[in-house]
Amino acid sequence: AATLEGRPARDAMQPAMREMHALLDLPAFGYAREHQEHYQRMGKAWLDCQHETNRYNVLIARASRLAFEVFEDKLAERGEPGRQIDSARGLYDLWVDAAEDAYAEIALSDEFREVYGALVNAQMRVRQNVQKEVERVATDLGMPTRTEIDSMGKRLHALHRDAKNNAETLPGLIAEVAALRAEVERLKAGSKPTAPKAER
Repeated sequence: AATLEGRPARDAMQPAMREMHALLDLPAFGYAREHQEHYQRMGKAWLDCQHETNRYNVLIARASRLAFEVFEDKLAERGEPGRQIDSARGLYDLWVDAAEDAYAEIALSDEFREVYGALVNAQMRVRQNVQKEVERVATDLGMPTRTEIDSMGKRLHALHRDAKNNAETLPGLIAEVAALRAEVERLKAGSKPTAPKAER
């Protein structure tokens, strides 16, 4: 069982991973320390992702082992007369049922929820660090970056929204201006010009 779950290999890797973490925690120095710190963060994120992947694989291996146990129990139940399996299709269906039952038992546990959540979070940290590095390299090469493209998309969306709002309010503004002009013309027509005063 220990071999199926990969414990010997995992236990052997623990000291090496701790040593790698210790090396990546060393302070950066020099004119390129910002780059060194970034690569250290990326390395630690990758190590964390490997650690969480190993924990996830242990649970999947446990589900596989449990599936064989459930399959053996189901086969024993089919040993009675009248319930025996008489086709490869029936055997396959029985194996699928056993595997689904075993996976459901593992996947619905609190341990699986915690391990799977930690794995997804670790993968997202790796992805975030890789995206930052791609953006840094693109900036150094004078290429458009994801941030710049996202910013252009947001500005285009804002311009489109403003244009749409203006198109919706434009008829009302035109009518208001026309009403004001009419009011001014009415006031002009109603007012009498005063005669100029005679000069002395």
